[in-house]
Amino acid sequence: MMNRSDGAAAAERDFVVDGEGNVCRTVGYMTDCLNEDTDKVPLQTHPLREFEQHLNDLKKENFSLKLRIYFLEERIQQKFEDGSDEIYRTNIELKVEVESLKQELQEKQQLLDKALYEELGRERLRVQQEMQVCVFLCGSSLVSSTDQTHQAFRSITGG
Repeated sequence: MMNRSDGAAAAERDFVVDGEGNVCRTVGYMTDCLNEDTDKVPLQTHPLREFEQHLNDLKKENFSLKLRIYFLEERIQQKFEDGSDEIYRTNIELKVEVESLKQELQEKQQLLDKALYEELGRERLRVQQEMQVCVFLCGSSLVSSTDQTHQAFRSITGG
């Protein structure tokens, strides 16, 4: 026979406190919680079939969530792969554009160099003509030799 203290100890073991601070009574696989807002203890017995159904529902929901995560990750991976192809394509196009702009810049630099060279040649010719006019007008007494003329011309034209 069970004495009164053993029965009280067994009754105390039947109650647990869950994570939210609710006092719950455990009955086999079932747990009924005492809500702190009410004085009533909702002691309902849940048949095993209901728990199995609930467990199956949770398993189905878990599976569908895992499947959804899988397909979302696959879609993200696909977008990343598609995006990386686009990035590589854009990168190649930009490199081609950079090279063509470099070539265009080089051609324009050559044209500028050619124009500068032609302008210097025209300036040199103008200075030569002015010197010839000066020599002709001033006479040969100002310039004693041809070497001095050439030397003066070179110092003016830089050539």
